[in-house]
Amino acid sequence: NLALDILRKTQSGYHEIQTVFHQPQNLADEIVLENRVDGGIEIDSDCAALPKDETNTVLKAALLLKKAAGVSSGAKIFIKKRIPLMSGLGGGSSNAVAALKALAQLWKVKCSNGRKKHAPNCLLRRLANQIGMDCAFFFDGGTALGTHFGEKITPLPPAPADLKFEIIETGVKISSSEAYCKIDLNLCGKNTQKTQKLIKALHGKDARRVFENIHNDFETAVFKAHPKLNEIKK
Repeated sequence: NLALDILRKTQSGYHEIQTVFHQPQNLADEIVLENRVDGGIEIDSDCAALPKDETNTVLKAALLLKKAAGVSSGAKIFIKKRIPLMSGLGGGSSNAVAALKALAQLWKVKCSNGRKKHAPNCLLRRLANQIGMDCAFFFDGGTALGTHFGEKITPLPPAPADLKFEIIETGVKISSSEAYCKIDLNLCGKNTQKTQKLIKALHGKDARRVFENIHNDFETAVFKAHPKLNEIKK
């Protein structure tokens, strides 16, 4: 998130946000799938800390698609992790979308008219929203504005080529639910003008202005709980 404003909490319990998503080109997991005729879904990974139960977004995606499409086949899925777990970098959500796209091809999911072809994009998007509101971004990637709960996507110009990103392993792992529980809404939503300036800078291909306006409302709570993160940022 180049910018993330937490605006309010709705009666549904979801937080309304405004965020600028950006897809780094040098950071990706890899997912390998094999068909299983016995109908089972098996998850494995080179990351021992990755959950193998239904809290795993890839398993959740597979089960949702299998049920929605009435598929009898299963899949053996291996996840090669490169995106740090619980780092706010969208690893789980992007994996879920990649799995939905790939499984739709592997299982030759049928359209409503009975012809075999790839699953309609609207079906995959509907299922993805049940996994995470930021999943919508990962269908097309790039750079985009996410509004409402993050699922309403408006494409933006790509970040300037001379703006480089480095991923720093901090050892701090925070789930999305934990991060939202820690925030103080009174301290959030103060930098919406910076978001607009960042968007303007993207249109103007102004790397310096983009950099100057990067911000994230989660820092108000997360840096307080983990002071070393603020030192790393400095």
